[in-house]
Amino acid sequence: MTPVNMRMNLEIILSGVVRKLSRIFAHISAKMPTRLQIAADMLMTTDYTITGIASRCGFGHMSYFSRAFHGMFGVTPREYRNRRYE
Repeated sequence: MTPVNMRMNLEIILSGVVRKLSRIFAHISAKMPTRLQIAADMLMTTDYTITGIASRCGFGHMSYFSRAFHGMFGVTPREYRNRRYE
């Protein structure tokens, strides 16, 4: 077997492994709450600041957290939290 054939075979094998691992991780991650779902829960059940919640959920920038949260829930984190008082 030539080096070129070996490389092609290795690439085929690796692409199959990548596909299988992608399916496994997609299945696992679909069952796990996202950082934004955890943040939403914290907004409703804790008195942490919004900045503190963003940080605890792994968001380094408040602006990114707010944009991502709004994109998922259709309201800002502050608006979401204010719902618990309505």
